[in-house]
Parts: sequence; C-alpha cells; structure tokens
Amino acid sequence: MPVGLWGVQTHVSLAPSGLSVSLAPASLQGGATSAATVTLTGVAPAGGAVVSMSSSNAAVATVPATVTVPEGANSWPGLVSTSAVAVTTTAQLSAAYNGVTRSATLTVTPPPVSGGAALDSVVLSPPTVQVGSTQASATVLFTGLTPTVGAVLAIASSNPAVATVPSTVTVPALSSSGAFPVRVLPVAGTSTITVTYLGVARSAVLTVTAQSLLRITTAAILPNATVGQNYAGFIEACCGQGGPYSWSLVSGTVPTGLTFAGNSLRLVQTTAVTGVATRVQTTTFTVRVRDQAGNSSTKTFTLSVDGALPLSITNQGDQLPNGQVGVAYAVGLFPGGGVGPWRWSLVTGTLPLGLMLQASPGRVQGTPTASGTYTFTVRVDDSSGQFATRQFNLLVLP
Repeated sequence: MPVGLWGVQTHVSLAPSGLSVSLAPASLQGGATSAATVTLTGVAPAGGAVVSMSSSNAAVATVPATVTVPEGANSWPGLVSTSAVAVTTTAQLSAAYNGVTRSATLTVTPPPVSGGAALDSVVLSPPTVQVGSTQASATVLFTGLTPTVGAVLAIASSNPAVATVPSTVTVPALSSSGAFPVRVLPVAGTSTITVTYLGVARSAVLTVTAQSLLRITTAAILPNATVGQNYAGFIEACCGQGGPYSWSLVSGTVPTGLTFAGNSLRLVQTTAVTGVATRVQTTTFTVRVRDQAGNSSTKTFTLSVDGALPLSITNQGDQLPNGQVGVAYAVGLFPGGGVGPWRWSLVTGTLPLGLMLQASPGRVQGTPTASGTYTFTVRVDDSSGQFATRQFNLLVLP
C-alpha cells in the first residue's frame, strides 16, 4: 500500500466564508504521498470544521472522506495516497464545506527510466550442443531497465549453416533482460551470436559438436547402505538426445540384498540401487546409460554397506495403553535397528488373563478377563543374532 509523505504547501485564494485546498507536492511519482491542506477563510467554529474530501480518480489517488479543521484554526492537512502508474495521470482532489467546493489537480508520474541502460551481456543455454539438437536459447542482460517504449535488438549469427537467429527481437518496457531462440542445424561447427543495441554489441559462441554430450553425473561413490535398512541410491544422467534414457548394469555386482533398478523406475534420466542390504561388504559395478539417439556413456560406482544398527525396542514409555475387561485389546511392539525379520517372546512376568504376545509382528492382543496391574518383560530377536529386552506395565480396568 502507498505510504505517507508531508510536503511544502501552496494556496489558492477563495471567496470569504469559503475555503481553499492546496497540494504539496502537486506532482509526484506513483506510490508516494502528498498533503492536501484545507484552508478556511476564517477560523473553525467550536467543535471544529468538518470538510468533505473526494478524488476524481480513486484508482490513482485516494483521500480521507473528511478532514476536520480544529476549533480556532483555519487550516489542516489530509493525507493523499497514490498508486503506481505506467503513464502520467491526473486526479482532481476536491474539498467541500458550508456549500462551497474547491479543487486542486494532482499529477502522478511513472517511475523514471534510466537513460544509461545499455546492453550488458549475452548468455547461451547451453553453450555447447550435440549434432542433432535443434534449439538453444539466448538471454540478453541490460545494465538497467529498458525504456518505456521497449528495446529493439539487432541479432546476427556469424555462421548460419550452424545456427540461425531472428534478425530482431523487442524486449518489453522496463525490463532488465530479454530472450530469443537459437535454431541449431545438424552441422558440427561454431557460430558467434551477436546482439546490438544503441551501438553496443555483445556476443557469445555456440558450439555444435559431433561428440556425444551424454554423461552420468552422479558421484562415483554412492552413499553407504546399512544392513537391515531400506536403501535407495539414485544415479542420474544428463545432456543426451531424447528421453527417457535406458539403463543397464554392464559389469560387477551390487551388494547382497540390493537390486539395480535399470529402467523399472520409469523416470526420464534416473535409475537407482534399491533394497535392503543383508551383509557388510563393499562392491564395485559399472552402469551404462543410452539416449534415444543411440549415444551411450558408462561409469563405475562403489557402494559400501555398514553393519546393522543396534537392536532396540522403540515404544514410547514403559506403560502400555490401558485395557478393559471384556473389551478386545491390541497394542504393537516396535523394533528399531537390527535385521529383520524380528521375533518376540515373553521373558519374565505374566500378561493379563486373556491376552497373549504375538511372535511376529510383535503385538499384545486378546480380550482381558481380569482387572489388575501387570508387569512383564519382552524380548525381540533379529536375524543377525542381536536381541533386546524391555519391561512394560499394563493396567486392565474392570
């Protein structure tokens, strides 16, 4: 929203028993504020003088509905808020009191345009393409904002057999950048793309190569996996001609329990190694990616598997939810770490009558038949030989 600004006042003389309205400033940039000062031909009576205010163009300039001149004073300011404009615009601001109406004209101007805005640079994306690619893009940057009429750029390609460009492009008004397409022909070579504006020229070189640009971009050492934990190590490629890419495992093996996803992910340029590792080891394997034009690239990866996390029982607190006689009961017990599958057993204590401990997955379940407080210890064993125990309390209500 516009913000306020008080300024210097100028006054217009009016008839006796009337009023005048003045603006300070009377001309300003949209978004700034002015002061509309109401001046009476005499001092305000007891209780003050309430002056009605209005604007002929509320979309550009707004005023308060009333301005009250305090008792004994003969003038008082009111805040005028303005909005941003694209072209110079005026608004009539009126004040009415005691049957007399007077107006003043407020001029609202657009932001100034820097006359020093000049061509700064030209950037090609990508600057190198493979034969068979059909288009690149060019971005033009300016040192400031373009004029209100826009900026017409002259464009040329030094080698139209390699790349062609439009002869001109118009960048919209008050812009700091523009863009245009570069059409790439199926010929290897280079072309200098030159843009000229107000006598200043800037260039960038486009290279069209017969060599494949397809490559696997993921680092050769994949993040470690952990025995017993779900794993997904993604492998990505870029810069090929046409997708989706196809993937294959050409040599080596992934760790035991993990699988090379190949094309099963159905992603444009990504595959992965996924699964649950079952033992500590480090393996090396080589992956190939192929694009729709038949270009291919390979890369060798290393993936290590860390030992299983310590096995624990992760239920929050030692007090299981209360049960009630005659009401079905089922509460899960949850392992953390270790290597599945997990098996549960009762070590010490007794469960409430009517309840039992399910071995896999761990769960205390059944229908209690007797009330009371019960304390018992459970044990969980994983497939790697680890185990963990924990004592729980369970209250059965009557």
